[in-house]
Amino acid sequence: MDDVEPRYWLWVAQPDRCLDRTGRDLPSVAPGMQVRGRHWWACDRLTRAGDRAVLCVDHEGATVTYLIDITSDARKPRPWERSPRLFVCDYVVRDRFVDGAVGGIPVTVDRY
Repeated sequence: MDDVEPRYWLWVAQPDRCLDRTGRDLPSVAPGMQVRGRHWWACDRLTRAGDRAVLCVDHEGATVTYLIDITSDARKPRPWERSPRLFVCDYVVRDRFVDGAVGGIPVTVDRY
């Protein structure tokens, strides 16, 4: 990998994409549970391996935040992935926070 600075992305999702009915993480976002190349998320075409993302989910008045390492460049979805998106990338969830801070930066989702 070259010495290009990583980009940082903000991803936002509906609770049903990340949490089960009891509010527990689905395997796709449970920290450290992803198998490389088996978990993907829709991303911008400029996304590259080594970039990072913060995924925010609003669940019952609390902000659930995931810190994500992106492990592949943006790519076209494979036919069996059934994504309506133009680009996806593989990822691993590094950590999870609830109404806390990511790297010392407070994270909240405005509720309208």
